[in-house]
Amino acid sequence: MIKSGKNSEINLDVNSEINSEINLDVNSEINSEINSDVNCEEKLRKNSVSKFGQKDKAEKILEAYNDVFADIVNVLIFNGERVVDENDLEDINTKSFYKIDKTIHEQERDVVKYWKKENVGISILGIENQTAIDPMMAARAAGYDGASYRSQVMEGKKNISEVVKNSSVELNSLLAVKAGEKIEIQQHKLIPVLTFVLYYGTRRWDKTKLSDYMTIPKGLEKYYNDYRLNVFEISYLTDEQVAMFKSDFKYVADYFVQVRKNGDYIPSPETIEHVDAVLKMMSVLTGDERFEEVAGEANEGKKVKTMCEVMDRAEQRGETRGIAIGEERGKEIGKEIGKEIGKNIVKENIEKIIKLMKECGISAENAVERIGFDSESKEYYLGIINLMQ
Repeated sequence: MIKSGKNSEINLDVNSEINSEINLDVNSEINSEINSDVNCEEKLRKNSVSKFGQKDKAEKILEAYNDVFADIVNVLIFNGERVVDENDLEDINTKSFYKIDKTIHEQERDVVKYWKKENVGISILGIENQTAIDPMMAARAAGYDGASYRSQVMEGKKNISEVVKNSSVELNSLLAVKAGEKIEIQQHKLIPVLTFVLYYGTRRWDKTKLSDYMTIPKGLEKYYNDYRLNVFEISYLTDEQVAMFKSDFKYVADYFVQVRKNGDYIPSPETIEHVDAVLKMMSVLTGDERFEEVAGEANEGKKVKTMCEVMDRAEQRGETRGIAIGEERGKEIGKEIGKEIGKNIVKENIEKIIKLMKECGISAENAVERIGFDSESKEYYLGIINLMQ
């Protein structure tokens, strides 16, 4: 980053030897890397087709709101202190690319934000959602973080390249200055990247390090750089932690904590701000389609404002569906009972016919005549008797 200022003044008397060194060591390297990697990635961004599931797409909707994202970070990372302001967050492209066997592959994060204050970058923050434990999550998160750092390195090289093209430059640990000007030089620094996982399951996620899923050869332990996954088990948050949330994420966290502790959920009467996003996220995380159905009704004009209204509406849909299912099942049961009764009646009538035939020494025709069957029934029972003889 290069800013005009007074903190560091450099008198520029740069010779051709330095210029040639810059061109050889920086400019040519940047040009080749940018042309081969950045342009290639840009083309891939335009042509790639996302292969990620609907689950992740729905999960990211609520957390993409800056007020929700900042709230989650403030409660889980800063223990409720309002450190991150929603106005200091900017969206970052969630897609990145990597190369395996000369083939470019795409990877996508759930939500990632650039946190800055007064235009000074503080951190890149990423949220990943999990409803089940994923042994490969630490490796995936390490890949996401590595891609963010690599993107920063490439951006730094491009910035220096722009200066190098049209100016004399003094090289000092990637510092660049324009000829004939006095400017402040600031060494290009990386912005820290933090990825954390919101886990909604009830089975405890106790293995959070990359080394938990591998065997490190003896003698390499002290040289191995481990990666620790930051996992927050939403179902195991305390009541005090849930109360710290100020955004709509409070309703999501409250639901999972209550269900884990009590096996039931008593909804909150407080007003939801991002109704559609909350309901769609709940539908995905719980697998209960009624939440999304209520969201659909809300979009059609049947508004809901609180989780109380949401649950009432969901229960009504459940009852209506249950009645319909019950009616259908009742018809099926009625048919089954009818068949069973019919079988018993036929059996009784066959026994009567045979008894008459034996006791009175008469034919089957005379027996069915005496019992008084109608013509259709006579034909039916005579056919059965004939088959039995």
